[in-house]
Parts: sequence; structure tokens; C-alpha cells
Amino acid sequence: MYKVLNWVMLLSVLSTHQNESLEGTWMAEKDSKSKWVFTNDGKCKRYYDNELLNTYVYSLSNTSPQCDKTVPVNSKTQYLKLVKVGKVDSEYCYEVNGITAEKLSLRQIGTGSLLLFDKQ
Repeated sequence: MYKVLNWVMLLSVLSTHQNESLEGTWMAEKDSKSKWVFTNDGKCKRYYDNELLNTYVYSLSNTSPQCDKTVPVNSKTQYLKLVKVGKVDSEYCYEVNGITAEKLSLRQIGTGSLLLFDKQ
């Protein structure tokens, strides 16, 4: 728990998510077999143990609602939406807590689950 709190505090201080890019490979901190790859053509590919699980179209925005949930909007908020390719009704939304050149922190809208990633 202490590590997570330090991590979130660090991202809060360093966060410049409007200026940093999601493009690249992000490894989940809790499970190194889980990785998300964001490409420059707007796709996010989710892998587990190097096996492709799903492909999504991703977008970043600062609007409400997100996945039918009302969310706060101000100059410091940003949201990531993933829409599964071929399934328009299958979408996932995350608040971007922070992003740097090396770290990514997301909170899933609706569940509050915290996802922490390291850039590879």
C-alpha cells in the first residue's frame, strides 16, 4: 500500500498528461504478463503472456459523461476511452491520474480500480 501511495503522489507532482504521449508499450506493475500497447494509429492492443487478447480504438478527452457516468471536468482532468474493435457497445473508460515518460496511472470509471503501468 505504501508503494502505491508513493507512486500516486509522484505522479500527482510530475503529471503532465496533456503533454505526454500514450504511444508505446506499458507493462502492468502488478502483473508483468499484462501489457497494453498504444499505437500511433489510435489502437490499443492488450496482451497477456504475449498473447493478444483484444484490440481497442482509444481516445483521450476531457468531457462528461464517460461511459454513461458523470465525471468532473476541469483543466487538470483527462479521460481515456477504449472501444473494442468490432463491438461498439463494448467500451471502457478511465480517468488519467497521471502520465510521465515512464509511468501511467489510470482509475477505471465506475469501479474505481487503480491501474499502474511502467513504460517499456
